[in-house]
Amino acid sequence: MQSQPQEPVSMPQTLTSTLEHIVGQLDVLTQVGCDMNSSHCLYWAWPLEHLKLAMKLCVDKHKTQKDKADNPYVFHPLRVAAAGKDYDQIVLGLLHDVVEDTDYTVDCIKEEGFPDAIVESLDAISKRSDEQLDAYLRR
Repeated sequence: MQSQPQEPVSMPQTLTSTLEHIVGQLDVLTQVGCDMNSSHCLYWAWPLEHLKLAMKLCVDKHKTQKDKADNPYVFHPLRVAAAGKDYDQIVLGLLHDVVEDTDYTVDCIKEEGFPDAIVESLDAISKRSDEQLDAYLRR
């Protein structure tokens, strides 16, 4: 008996599923601790809940957007985050276009409980919708 061919899965659907899987794996990291009798220990020094939330917001807000080459836009903030040298840069990389390209504001980010340093940095690097480019670059 031959199986019926499956319908192809769209790239955004596949990408979203993959990214949601990654976010789900972050839950596992928060539950892993050290066994004092073992030489294996996972230590995560950053507040993982902010990284996890930044990833969720990034995926959720960009999942239907496309870049100029018609590729899933979410790849851009993921690349920016991957280039980050520290926790704040990684989180900012994930969130930088959430504020610029969606209905989510810096105030929304603050209400989510992100640290003031993240909120202030995000506000500093984000162009406001009513702001001229030259004013944004001077700021």
